[in-house]
Amino acid sequence: MNKILTLYDIEFKRVKKAYFSILGLLILSNIVLIINMLHNVAEEIGKILNVKGTISLLRHSEAYNIIESGTRVFDTYSITYLIMNLAIIWCLYYAFYIWYRDFYGKTKSIYTLFMLPYNRFNIYLSKLITTISLIYGVIITQYLLWIIQMFIIKGFTQISASSFIDIINYNSLNTSLLLDVSIYPVEFIIAYLLTPIILVILIFTAIMIHKSLNRFGGILGIAYVIITGLIFGYTYSYDFMYSDEKLIFLLGFYSIVTLVSITISYILINKKMHI
Repeated sequence: MNKILTLYDIEFKRVKKAYFSILGLLILSNIVLIINMLHNVAEEIGKILNVKGTISLLRHSEAYNIIESGTRVFDTYSITYLIMNLAIIWCLYYAFYIWYRDFYGKTKSIYTLFMLPYNRFNIYLSKLITTISLIYGVIITQYLLWIIQMFIIKGFTQISASSFIDIINYNSLNTSLLLDVSIYPVEFIIAYLLTPIILVILIFTAIMIHKSLNRFGGILGIAYVIITGLIFGYTYSYDFMYSDEKLIFLLGFYSIVTLVSITISYILINKKMHI
């Protein structure tokens, strides 16, 4: 375990500047958006009351009505949700980069790692932990920002936390966005706790296949990801009677995919991979 954590520390030090820049942009965008939303609400109240729109107007009863209508809250939430997902996509891109940087970089550091006297799979695990921790860091940061934003708005308008959740979930049902932006416990567990792990494992397995099989490795790696994605899409879209049935079914599917992918990766990185 200590060897894996040592490799994790090395990997994280290599990406921390870029990663903290991403988190900084995420935080900055949230600050700008919440200020803009509050400013717009104040301006709208000013027009209603025929006075200058100042921050003090946010304590007026009209502010509660405007916030409760949901449009401005949901618009702000949707944009921050999109920004969070872009940050997660960057982390998934890093899942590719974290390997190919070593394979094709001038330093060829992967040679050194592969020559160390311990199981090669430790390299896989350290990179996996690094990438997943980056994704979870983005998710945790964004959810903390949403909670802070909620308390800021509540401080002005006294609107309850449950009202915020109801606004988001109700508007999600009536939006044409391709992204599922609703807040439900089961969807949260699937989308933000389980799916990132599976995505990274799939990407890593595809890379192991690519680097282990000379001629058709790339095609087989892509095919593996696509086939798994199609099966997931079918199971996720299936109309379960109860949400817990959906969670249990997907847990079973994720467990199978994880076991198969980890087994393939373990065999390939220790027995077949060439650099």
